[in-house]
Order: sequence, then structure tokens, then C-alpha cells
Amino acid sequence: MSFTYGTIWGDYGDEKVVKTAASGETAYTGSEDFGVMIGTRLVLPDGRVFRYSFSNGAAGAGTGVQSSIALANQDSDIAVETSASVGDKSVSITFGTSPNTDVVADQYANGYLFVNDSGSSGAGEGHVYRIRSKDAHVAADVSDSPAVPIYLMDGDTIAEALTAGQSEVGLVANPYMHVIPSPGGAQTARTVGFAPTEVADNSFFWVQTWGEAAVLADGTLVIFRPVRMSDGTAGAVENYASQTASEEQVVGFATNVLAATTEFQFVFLQISP
Repeated sequence: MSFTYGTIWGDYGDEKVVKTAASGETAYTGSEDFGVMIGTRLVLPDGRVFRYSFSNGAAGAGTGVQSSIALANQDSDIAVETSASVGDKSVSITFGTSPNTDVVADQYANGYLFVNDSGSSGAGEGHVYRIRSKDAHVAADVSDSPAVPIYLMDGDTIAEALTAGQSEVGLVANPYMHVIPSPGGAQTARTVGFAPTEVADNSFFWVQTWGEAAVLADGTLVIFRPVRMSDGTAGAVENYASQTASEEQVVGFATNVLAATTEFQFVFLQISP
């Protein structure tokens, strides 16, 4: 089946369309069944930008969502099981067993594989490859240390040979797949945007990444000053004072004066243009 990807030029109101997943439907299959690839960019006539996403938890209008949390045995230092030659379309890897976190089929579909280490040779280090959007890999019980081929997106091939027992890679899930509501404490992954309408759990929706938006405020925001994710109120933003004051992500700047905290402030989001 063909499906839309890249950039869509939309009309006002398109950003509020939400599709709840049917029984048994997942982000790995539903996005293509619905005709739009996860991560597709939507631009409205006024320049506001959105990305097609799949929710792992309900989010209210004007609240932030973040990428899924990276898993310790899968984010880097994964052993290359079988050497991969230049031009190959897949990389066979063996997941670590600590922690013992199993891998769901197509968990990293439409995500990224990167080479983080190749020992003394350094071959292939720093290369990034896009993972196929469907049938990207099988499920794996990591306690059995199975060899799992990761298939690359059409057009992408191994650019520099990888060596079994020497090269190590990391996997990064698509940042817009299984997004979760931003926590009220320290961030556990990067904020990808803000929900423009009410979003139910297990739903496909457009998350706003750029332009004017009404977002939940924690405390009084200062007009024209940067705002960062709140470390006290889930999904909210607060005034950014200095680099040393917090580790939360800066997501834009305030564009008008707030009447009171816990209300919604107009800001200009600057996450992904």
C-alpha cells in the first residue's frame, strides 16, 4: 500500500484530526493503514508545523509530549553479530541481556540505527541509517541472545563495512512513535511537541512542533523570554532563567503576558520547524 510521507500542506483544522487505533491496531501497522507515515510533517497556511504521531497515554490540548524512553540494553553498545559489507541492506545484531528487556516486533520501525563503536579500527563509526518502516525486525527474547537482522529503509545501505565482534551499534525509536505525556519531574526523553487538541491513549494525532500555540503554564512567564519544560507540572512550561538553573528542554518563547499560573499562555514553539 502507498502512503503519505514527507511534508503535507494542510488547511486550518487538519491539525485537530485524531484517529483512535482500532482493536489490535498498532503504530507500526495503523499509520500505514491510515495512509500517513509516523513523523510526516504538516504545515498550515500560517506556518504552524505539526508531526504525525502515535500516543502512549492521553494528552490534553496545550500539553507537551515526549519521545518514548530509551532502553538501556538497546540504546548503544549492541554487538554486531554478523559482519556487514558495503551495500548490505541489513545489520544482524545481538541485544544485551542486562536489563532483560524484550524487543517487540517492529519496535524500531521507521527509527534509526547508528554505529557508536568499532574498536581500534573505527570503521563505520558515526554513520546513521534509517530503519525500514514495516517488517523492520522480529520480536526478540533478549535472554536467549538471538541474532536479529535490522532491515534498512529502501535507498539506504551500509556505507562502511561493520565487523562482527568489533562493531557496536545503537537503536533509536522514531521520536514520534509511542509518545508519552511529559512528566512533572525531570524529563526522561526529549519533548517532541504539544498536543493541539484532546488526544486519547493509543491514537494517531498531529503534535505541534513550531509556531504560535497555547500551552499550559507553570508560574508566570515573561514576555519574549524563553520557556522550558516544567519540572513541577506535567505537560506544562515555565520561565527559563539560565542554563545552570535547570536541565529541562527549552521549547520556545512567550509572546504575551500571562494572567495567572495554571492557565494557558500563548508562546511561539521552536522545537522542529
